[in-house]
Amino acid sequence: MGKSTIVTQLAERVNISNILQTGIVENVMSGFLPPQQKATDTDRMTEEQIVVKAYSDKSKWVRDGCNFDISKCFNDGKPLIIEGSHIDP
Repeated sequence: MGKSTIVTQLAERVNISNILQTGIVENVMSGFLPPQQKATDTDRMTEEQIVVKAYSDKSKWVRDGCNFDISKCFNDGKPLIIEGSHIDP
């Protein structure tokens, strides 16, 4: 709770104008292209493993949507703050 508020205040304090909010990227991407569901044998997985796998898959999907903005900032030599719960390095 409050990640966006803290990130915005941090960005103002350290003078960084580029903030990438993964929640926004996720919302935009889900309107155009839903995450790909991979066939997984969940019969042998615990409920916890299924949740972790679903989170990991969604994080990778969101990261794919963020790659352009991340690459652009790195190539331009600009700092970037990435905020959100769905980012997987």
